[in-house]
Amino acid sequence: MKIVAISDTHTKHKKVTIPECDVLIHAGDFTWKGTYWEIYRFMQWFAKQPAKHKIVIAGNHELTLDPTKPGQFDRGNWAMMRSYADDNVHYLEDSEVVIDGIKFYGTPWTPFFHNWGFNGSDGLTQPDGTRKLVDVYSKIPEDTNVLICHGPAYDFVDKATDDNRCGSVEMRKLLETDKLALLKLYVSGHIHESRGHDIGCGGVHFCNVSTLGRDYETATPPVIIDLDENGGVDRIQGYDND
Repeated sequence: MKIVAISDTHTKHKKVTIPECDVLIHAGDFTWKGTYWEIYRFMQWFAKQPAKHKIVIAGNHELTLDPTKPGQFDRGNWAMMRSYADDNVHYLEDSEVVIDGIKFYGTPWTPFFHNWGFNGSDGLTQPDGTRKLVDVYSKIPEDTNVLICHGPAYDFVDKATDDNRCGSVEMRKLLETDKLALLKLYVSGHIHESRGHDIGCGGVHFCNVSTLGRDYETATPPVIIDLDENGGVDRIQGYDND
């Protein structure tokens, strides 16, 4: 299975050329603030890309898709995202899809980050009304092969420019258990400057596939990931050190 993965395009998706593939993944932050027209234009483009299947999740910039933001959540925008769902386009929000025997699960939630969308509590100070990430991540099915999470796990491709680690501690704790024993690939974005690849937690491949650089302008090529029939990672291309 050939996967093409991108993330954090922030309305500049047309800067990216998508090659033909089996599955195209966008790991969130396809807008600036989740306005109707930002979502509409992206989904029009996304649905036309040369992939047999397209999977997209929200990120912290998709404010109007976050139901925990009562002053910003827009049910019409959320419904529009759902309206694109068919046998080939899949919007995952704490949900799954099985493609050719490989189970993909997508979740938009990240540790609290400047009070943007889909912010959760990572077991530290919990702002009022935020969801506990330990509860959110506990819903991930045990037989998941590919996990798409907007934010990375702690200490894996999650370092910001100030050297702070922005990944989820609760996600890291989960991955250090044997609950997700079939997980082979973790696709994220969120921390643009930490685009890259790492391996850990029993051989899981962690791919931060952020497309735009820290300047929100410079676009990098998609990351291409080849999986074997069991969901194992055969090859990864698209990073500077490939």
